Amino acid sequence: MTEPAGTPALVRVVRAAALALGTGALLAACSFGSVGRSGDAETEERGIELAADLQADFEQLPGATAASVSYQDNITTQAALRANVQVTADTDVTATLDAVEQAIWSSEIDPLRSLYINVTAQVQPLIAEDRDYDLDDRSQVDALVERWGERP
Repeated sequence: MTEPAGTPALVRVVRAAALALGTGALLAACSFGSVGRSGDAETEERGIELAADLQADFEQLPGATAASVSYQDNITTQAALRANVQVTADTDVTATLDAVEQAIWSSEIDPLRSLYINVTAQVQPLIAEDRDYDLDDRSQVDALVERWGERP
C-alpha cells in the first residue's frame, strides 16, 4: 500500500501493524479439515454420532476388551477426538493403534483439529502406546495423508 506524501511515520507503522494483525487473525481462523462449521451444535452432534459408531467398531477389534471414543466441538474444545482402546495382554498394541488411527482418519468426522489415540494392553506392567496429533500442523497432516490417504 502506498502512503500519500507527508504521512507521518507513526501512522504508517500503525497501519502496517493493523494490516498484519488482520491478516494473522484471518489465517488463524482457517484450519485443516474445517469444512464443517466448528462450534456449531449440529456439527458437534454429527461428530458425536460418528464417534459412537467408531467406538462400537473398536469394541469389535481383535483382542479389544473396552473402547471409548469422544468428540467435542464447542467453545471450549474445538473439533477434538479422543479414542481409548483396551486390549488383552496377547494383542499387538501397535497393530491395534494403527487400525484405530486409520479408521478415525477415514471417518467422516469433520471438522477435526486434534486427535488423541491410546491403546493399552491389560498386562502388568502396563503396555500402552498413544499418538497425539495437532491437525492445524500441516506436517502432521501430511504424514497422515501419506500413511492413510486423503480424508473423505
